[in-house]
Amino acid sequence: SLRNIVPDLPDNVRLVALDATGDHRELEALFSRPFKVVDAAVELPPARRVWQRVGMGKRKVNRLMDDQAKLEALFRKGMANLRPEDKHVLLITHQSAEVALLELARRVDPSREWASTHYWSSRGLDCWRDYDAALAFGTPTANRAGVLDLELALFGGDQAARDSWFSGLGPRDLIQAMNRVRPVMASKTLII
Repeated sequence: SLRNIVPDLPDNVRLVALDATGDHRELEALFSRPFKVVDAAVELPPARRVWQRVGMGKRKVNRLMDDQAKLEALFRKGMANLRPEDKHVLLITHQSAEVALLELARRVDPSREWASTHYWSSRGLDCWRDYDAALAFGTPTANRAGVLDLELALFGGDQAARDSWFSGLGPRDLIQAMNRVRPVMASKTLII
């Protein structure tokens, strides 16, 4: 099991964490000191943002893989929101569906250059910065058992802190994944 061993740093050491989706509670638990949150509030350039309300966690996406007609219909619904000028599209989905969905995207719309990544894998990557769009197919939800050791190491028996931290994992990773196309640098299409 994991243990949080706090580094022995003098109190006058300034710690700066640059992470747009970071959670100050993690840092405070790791370093046993308070952190001041500074929100840069960077305004995004005008962009096309589309929110499709289709609840699709990993289980639902995996079940869809057995119904190719329904899968393609839902995928086309998301693709319909791409602009004609969106020539390079990053597909973001669950690891178990990534290869099949990338093949579907390339088959359904070969006029675009498609790349893919899956949730929990792309944090900090900059290789898609010049892409025109990001299309999320499905939404990330952490597996509680998969992060339990980390959760306990950070927050111990504080169930409220653990629940709050856990509930933010999926949304934070969705934001991280969508931002691989760097919408802060130029107008991009973001489809969730």
